[in-house]
Amino acid sequence: MFTLKHIQRVLVVCGANACRSPMAEAALQEVLDRRFRMDTGMPVFVVSSAGLADGDPSIPDNETDLRMAPHAMTLMDRYYRVDLSERRSRPVWTLPKEERAGIIVAISPKIAAVLREELPKPDAWDLSPPRKSPHILVMNEASGGVPDPYYGYGDLTDYQLCLFRIQAALPDIAEKIGEIVRKENREREMSFLSMHG
Repeated sequence: MFTLKHIQRVLVVCGANACRSPMAEAALQEVLDRRFRMDTGMPVFVVSSAGLADGDPSIPDNETDLRMAPHAMTLMDRYYRVDLSERRSRPVWTLPKEERAGIIVAISPKIAAVLREELPKPDAWDLSPPRKSPHILVMNEASGGVPDPYYGYGDLTDYQLCLFRIQAALPDIAEKIGEIVRKENREREMSFLSMHG
């Protein structure tokens, strides 16, 4: 029997959206596809990424719209066959409504704190009912998140280590995403039954 699945958007957020969140986007998409593809109770996941700023806060305002970090592009092509050569950084605050996710994965506790403070404000995110604000998860929270290789203008080894840290954190993140979706599915089912029962 064919079951029509709904789409669940997941957004990965880092500082500049030039290396960590685009790498995590590709890696998380693969993990979610592999883990939940055959689960009829799960939606089709669409993962995207953005940054808190339109670029590195230490870069002057006239130097926004960053290209992806070259080492991040190399690793994404090598491990995920994802071409980031034409990609530009995107600020989370200006995403179109159709790209706003109900589940956000912050790359560090500091980024999660900014999102938790800013997103509850009126019109900051404006998700469709019944959800008023997104679920915010933190990648590798116990270790302070995933360090940014961009700030030290790291070499390929630094970016490789960053990607390994992201990959190591993804099973836990995928499990938490699954728990959120299962809980929301139960709530929708209970709501439907109470209205039609």
